[in-house]
Amino acid sequence: MSLADPPDALASDTATLRNALERMGDVPAQQEATKVAIWKINGTIQSRTAAYARHKAEAETKQKESNRLRKSVVTKLAPKHSKWSSKATQAHEAATSSHQQMEASFQSLNDAKTELQRLETRRTDLVRLAIESAALQRRIDEIGDEMFPYGSEHTVLRAWVREVRIRQLFLKLIPTEVKREQRARSALNFAEKNTVTIMKILREILELSIQFGIANDNRDRLIPASLTKFSKRITPMLLRAKVLLGDFYTWIAKARMRQKFVVRAPVMELVDLSRMPDKKRNRLDQDGLVKSIESSYAQCRALQTFTQTEINLGKTRERALYKHFDELGASISAAQREVRAARAVALDVDATQLDKALAPFADKLPKDNTEVKPVAQPISADEVQRARMRLDKEMEAEAPEEDEDDAKSEMGKVAPSTVASTSTRLSLATTVTAVSMPGVDPDLFTQALHRLHTLLADLDASSRTDQDDEDLPWTMLALGF
Repeated sequence: MSLADPPDALASDTATLRNALERMGDVPAQQEATKVAIWKINGTIQSRTAAYARHKAEAETKQKESNRLRKSVVTKLAPKHSKWSSKATQAHEAATSSHQQMEASFQSLNDAKTELQRLETRRTDLVRLAIESAALQRRIDEIGDEMFPYGSEHTVLRAWVREVRIRQLFLKLIPTEVKREQRARSALNFAEKNTVTIMKILREILELSIQFGIANDNRDRLIPASLTKFSKRITPMLLRAKVLLGDFYTWIAKARMRQKFVVRAPVMELVDLSRMPDKKRNRLDQDGLVKSIESSYAQCRALQTFTQTEINLGKTRERALYKHFDELGASISAAQREVRAARAVALDVDATQLDKALAPFADKLPKDNTEVKPVAQPISADEVQRARMRLDKEMEAEAPEEDEDDAKSEMGKVAPSTVASTSTRLSLATTVTAVSMPGVDPDLFTQALHRLHTLLADLDASSRTDQDDEDLPWTMLALGF
């Protein structure tokens, strides 16, 4: 269907629907304004209710005082201009004034409640109006898609339709990324529990060293400490700590597989059991054993700090993703409005003036609208095998001549890392293809995925940057010296 000669019936229907949509106005903005007004009037009602209760109690108190003085025998027998008579008159006037103030407060409270009812009715009408507006927008979009098929319209129109689809795909990818953050944080929580248990074990070992007299100067003790007995006592505890340390790095590896922004954990070295004092060769002395235990405790504390930091950074990224999710919904609506406006301009102008009329819409397009990165293609098992054989041949060609025993010893050092890097590269390529949505244009999906990766990288960089310390004046004069 040609762009310059659209059907008259569809064009008239579009104009009618567009005029009806313009008469409705900006319904989301009206809903937000009504929501704010309801929030304010609720606060006003609360304050006026408290004021009315205060004025009512004050009026009742003054009315009781006025009735007491009016019914008093002294007031009845006192002269007209006496002290008791004037006091009763003042009490009556105060009661009347308080009653009037109470009535005014009650009236203002009723006015606020009436305004709240009006706003509630307005909010209900706006909900109905929003449904009608959404129906009109869908109808306008359907007619626009029928009049301007994707791929045959003007370049600017096609770019804006493409932008809407990219943002809609981007919106669908954010919840999966939030789920990824939650799964990674779950693994980090298990890792943190392991560090707490390891620190508890090391603390118990340090307490035992104090009880056995290993950690302090045993020269003042009547009976010297038994280092062998102490080492046999703590060996099962150290074995349990080593098992927990292995579990810690396993959970960290799971977290890094689930979320690539989790950094590598620091290396912790527990006490070497092959150098315990009850061993025959290269054994630790008393001071060396205590220092090794203390060093292990400090390293475990660093691991706990690392895990807590990564958990907090994951929460920061998740909050930022939720915020961007809300902003992206508004940006999709704005892009859809731009598409409708551009199509309306295309219907109203001639084909010769179309480029000039759509130039303002081209300026509003994002800079990365045309940037497309290629989607990683799936790699077959034969290609994987050929790649590994080619790498093995290159390694054999580059390796120097050496003995067979040396070659076997070096093979265990070089080959695993090379194979791991190759398998990592291949698995990442297949993962990108595996998460592609069925029925979605790969070009659009790649662009949405690229925007998601850019957003995640920016969020991770901003979360790891301490914004509060960037502008501090680190000068002697500013510090007060």
